[in-house]
Amino acid sequence: RRVKSPLFGARGRTDPGRSYRTATICVMSTSSSRKRGRFLHCQSASSADGLVERFAAWQRRHAWRHLSAVERVWAISDLHMEHEANFDFVSGLAGFERDALVVAGDVCTSLALLRSALKLLAERFRHVFYVVGNHELWHDAQSDGADSFEKLLACYEAATAAGAHAAPALLGSSSGG
Repeated sequence: RRVKSPLFGARGRTDPGRSYRTATICVMSTSSSRKRGRFLHCQSASSADGLVERFAAWQRRHAWRHLSAVERVWAISDLHMEHEANFDFVSGLAGFERDALVVAGDVCTSLALLRSALKLLAERFRHVFYVVGNHELWHDAQSDGADSFEKLLACYEAATAAGAHAAPALLGSSSGG
C-alpha cells in the first residue's frame, strides 16, 4: 500500500504546507509458523500512517539541538556487542571525553544490549550520535513488538534514554558552547 509520508518530502524537510510523495512501508518480521523465520510484511495504510506520525513527532522533539563543541569526531560501525571481546573493547575506551562519536549501526540485535552499549559509549564521549543499522532491525515479534518499524522507533527511544543522539544536531553552536 502507499501512504502519504512527510519522511519522504522534497529535500528531506517536513513542511506542513507541502505535498509529499507516497511510499510503501514494508517491514521484516519473524513468524514461528514460517520455516524461514523472516518474511516481508506490508503495513496497512492507516497503521503505517500512525507509525510515520509517531516517528515524525519523535524527530520534531529531538532534531537540531544545539550541543557543545568537540575537539574531534570519531566514527565506528559494526560493534556487534553480542561478542564479549567487542564489549570488553568498548568498556576499555578512555580519553575521549572531549570528542564525539558517530555509531553507524550494527551495534547488536537486542534492545536491552543496545541501551547498555550506548550508555557505555555516552559515558566515554562528550556526544554520541547513533544511526540504526540492519542488525538492530532484525525482528522477533515475541520480544521486539509488532514489526521492525516499531523496533526502529524503540531503537531511537533507547538511544535517547541512554544519552545518545539519534537525530541531527548542531555541534559548537553559539547556544551550546
